[in-house]
Amino acid sequence: VFRGIPENRRIRGFESMAPEFVARTRGSNRLSALPTRWDKNVKNRTEGFTEGKIRGTIVVIERNVIGQMKGIAVFGASSSTLDACHYDAARGLGALIAKNDYRLVFGGGDTGVMGAAARGTHEAGGFVFGVIPEALNLPGIAYPECDELIVTRDLRDRMAVMAENSDAFVIATGGLGTLYELFEVLTLNQLRYVDKPVVLLNVNGYYDRLLDQFEVMYESRCAREKCRQMYFVAASAQEAIDHILAWQPKALSGWMTDVPEGQVK
Repeated sequence: VFRGIPENRRIRGFESMAPEFVARTRGSNRLSALPTRWDKNVKNRTEGFTEGKIRGTIVVIERNVIGQMKGIAVFGASSSTLDACHYDAARGLGALIAKNDYRLVFGGGDTGVMGAAARGTHEAGGFVFGVIPEALNLPGIAYPECDELIVTRDLRDRMAVMAENSDAFVIATGGLGTLYELFEVLTLNQLRYVDKPVVLLNVNGYYDRLLDQFEVMYESRCAREKCRQMYFVAASAQEAIDHILAWQPKALSGWMTDVPEGQVK
């Protein structure tokens, strides 16, 4: 994909007026904002490439040959102090994503579960699509080998980009940020903004107590029991991938309608 382009940094972003193309800054480790339009003064460089100037920055535009590739989002911790089993599971998940011809969509982090998933994907010859807020796009924080890195204004924009570019979501071991991402994708499914599989990768029972709390919500009628159909609990990376590959959309009637008291199931 990077014909004739140095591979020391692969930071690219989508140009909003031409979504079939992707852009990459030359000689820069940061991409803080994408312009809304390309300079009209462009010229052919080589077959499949165009070169132009935007606000004094030289960019290379190339056709996005992987634009139709399906993506699996992996949400997980940036912490490097977890038990090794959590990193091993994430690395194995990344490898399985690549081997099944998906691209990894992740939060762009270099450390922890996020970094392990990205390295596992690359080790298996896969494609890594990172999305990171501008404030975190720093050396030592951002994964430097992303094949594609989108830099957003904030966490909300990052989540929107990840959701849009993913066909499935895997929640690996994580903390508060990962729980935020879990509940957002569950809510998007519940309200039918998306209809995509959600998998909790429950390594060594990490999410057991969270799942217990889900049961409290069902018993208290704060959530409908049919919400169980929105997520799958996997004990291993292989089980997570198998579920995604076999997943079929479900017709969940009455999702947004009121029901008589006592009939919330």
